[in-house]
Formats: sequence, C-alpha cells, structure tokens
Amino acid sequence: FNVLVGFVFLFVIAFILINPIAKKSNIIVPAEYMIVLTWPDENDDDIDIWMRDPNGEIIGYQKKDNGVMHLDRDDIGSANDKMDIDGQSVTIKLNREVVTLRGILPGEYNISIHYYRRNTQDNSSMPVTVEVSKINPYSVVYKQTQEFTTQGQGINYYKFTVRPDGNFENVTTSEENII
Repeated sequence: FNVLVGFVFLFVIAFILINPIAKKSNIIVPAEYMIVLTWPDENDDDIDIWMRDPNGEIIGYQKKDNGVMHLDRDDIGSANDKMDIDGQSVTIKLNREVVTLRGILPGEYNISIHYYRRNTQDNSSMPVTVEVSKINPYSVVYKQTQEFTTQGQGINYYKFTVRPDGNFENVTTSEENII
C-alpha cells in the first residue's frame, strides 16, 4: 500500500510540474518607418491621414493598405475610445493614427491631413502633429505641427524621398493635395 501511495504521489507531483512550452509568436510585423498623426487627446474630432507612395498608390481610411504602406490605426475621435474591461466601460482618450511602411520602396512619398469631422463646439484652432520615424535604427526624421480651424480643411504636410539604402532625403513641404 505504501508503494502505491508513493507512486501516486510522484505521479501527482510530475503532473503539477508539467508546463507547456511557451510558444513564440508566429506573426512577424516588421516596420521600417512609422508615421504618427496626433492631435489633443481630449478632442473628439476626427482627423485623417492620407499617404501616397512612389507608385501613386494612396492609403487612407477608405483603403488601409497597399502591400508596403498600412494604416494600422484609424482614430475617429471619441467614438472608438471606449472599451469593455472586466464588464466595465473604460474610456481611453488617445487621438492617434499610425501608418507603417513595412518595406523599403525607393521614391517619393506625400503626406496630407484632412479635418474630416468636427465634433467639438468651440471654434478654436487645433494643433495636429505628424512625426515620421525610421525604426531600424530608430531616429525621428521629421516632425511638424500645423493648426486646423475648420471641418473639411486639408493640409499638405510634406513629402520625402526614400533612397534604395532606406535613408531619407529631400524632406520638404508638399504642395500636392492627395486627399
């Protein structure tokens, strides 16, 4: 009987110590560049980013990817700031749209911003910032803030050229409207 109890005890201990091997993620989402559009977090307005790649492909909220460029987050103001956590509604005020370039496609890129919908009642201007970052190695290539005043307003931020080696050149203000 003691031998049987010993085997059962060892079996229970061995069963408790069995840990499944933690599996690493199979999804690899590389990014070479990240373009981040931000506006004040307490603001409920909807601002949209539009980008054109060297092949003339445009992405925005209507078409969120084209193979190299991806609109990872389309923020529509306060409408998508609520989430349920443990049965309670939590508001996360963060106004940010993110575009990633997941490869090096040499040529000229253009960025335009569109003040899609005004949900706030005040008529004050709103600062909107676009930051372009190179991920590997990390560096902020360009950061620009402009003021928006009216719904429907579109501002062309800038254009830049990506060289075949992945570095940037000719970062200048753009006159081309891609909205």
